[in-house]
Amino acid sequence: MDVLQRAKDLVSYNRFIADDITSIIDPLTRYFGIKKFGYRRFLPDGTSMGLCNNLDWTEYLCANHLDKTISRDDEEIKQVLTTTNSLNFRAGVPKKADAFFHALYDLDMWNTIVLYSKGQHYIEAYFFIADRNNPHILDFYINNISLLKRFTEYFSEKGADLIGDTNTKDFFFKTISPDIFEDNNTDKLHAVSDFINHTPITQFSIRRKGSVINLSRRENECLYHLSQGLTMKKTAKLLELSPRTIEFYIKNIKHKTGLTKQSELVAAYAESKNPIIGLHSREA
Repeated sequence: MDVLQRAKDLVSYNRFIADDITSIIDPLTRYFGIKKFGYRRFLPDGTSMGLCNNLDWTEYLCANHLDKTISRDDEEIKQVLTTTNSLNFRAGVPKKADAFFHALYDLDMWNTIVLYSKGQHYIEAYFFIADRNNPHILDFYINNISLLKRFTEYFSEKGADLIGDTNTKDFFFKTISPDIFEDNNTDKLHAVSDFINHTPITQFSIRRKGSVINLSRRENECLYHLSQGLTMKKTAKLLELSPRTIEFYIKNIKHKTGLTKQSELVAAYAESKNPIIGLHSREA
């Protein structure tokens, strides 16, 4: 199937599921006035697939940027991979020379926060989109990051059929440089790791129903890496422990907090604002 036909199919698919997305984000609209939402999955081969309930934007994207490297996506994904940053804002007045951002602005897809989630095989981006005349929504975003992160989990669950591999396998197009995913930023990663490891912090905790529950350094490490989207297996490999040991630490935290789900632990951990820990710690 050629690119043009796939582009037409992508527009048709977004048109077909637009009402489904609007229905899923109804709580955002009803309680906070957020009517537009987008999702994009980036793969290591440099391709990505996006869904949005604003068809004007999808049609513009397919007509002007499809199967081309988008420098803005390049910059943001590189930032996600090489730093601890997992969000970006699209606000203010974009420069005329920035056609991509200016199109978003012109189509009233602005004052946006993008939350990124790093998975084992891809990066997911969730776009909470307001109108260009609503800059005050930025304060809401900043003060409710944990609430928005919770919604990304809700969307992933409710929208699983919409973003499933079977439905969308033909809708992945070149978006970013594939070498971004390669380990060509080793120096930056080591610099971040060395900085963190040379500024150690020894007190960690999680808040639960007004109480402060202390965590060991290792428990904090496990929760930190899980909150960054790593699996237990990946966390175990990074910390040079067995997966069963990671399970043991998570079980301990559940016992301390009274929480039973990993997603609840991660949400509580995010709200507790613990400091970033060393990336390659071997301490027990």
